[in-house]
Amino acid sequence: METALGQHRVAASLFERGLELKPSARLCHALGVLLDTQGESDKARAVLTRGLSLPDEAENPQLLHALAMVEIRAGKHFEARTLLLSILRSRESFTKAYLTLGQLEERLGNKQVARRYYETGATTQHKDGRLGAVQLWQSWARMEV
Repeated sequence: METALGQHRVAASLFERGLELKPSARLCHALGVLLDTQGESDKARAVLTRGLSLPDEAENPQLLHALAMVEIRAGKHFEARTLLLSILRSRESFTKAYLTLGQLEERLGNKQVARRYYETGATTQHKDGRLGAVQLWQSWARMEV
């Protein structure tokens, strides 16, 4: 609630208090994203890394994606790409990873690589039989124009 009201310092202190009481990946993700949006990339990186060090969270795709976004904003494209690809090794249908990889490669001018990520993400079948999210199909179609 505090984040939605623009009370970022209050929200951060509440997340930190929650982490003191009962550390969780979800709290680390929320605080890390908040800190990143406030320009506190070093603190965000530390909190997200802490979340990844929690038991059974080393491959948490949400934490890895949030950390990749911190690295993208910091201009660390190699590190971001490495994190996003690590997500796909354990979660081959994780839409956000394909979409972010495609967007990163597009911004870097690697149009064919971006196209490949969009196409692969769109056509990778999920466990329930669905294909990739509409955003991947739209991005892929845009590359074909």
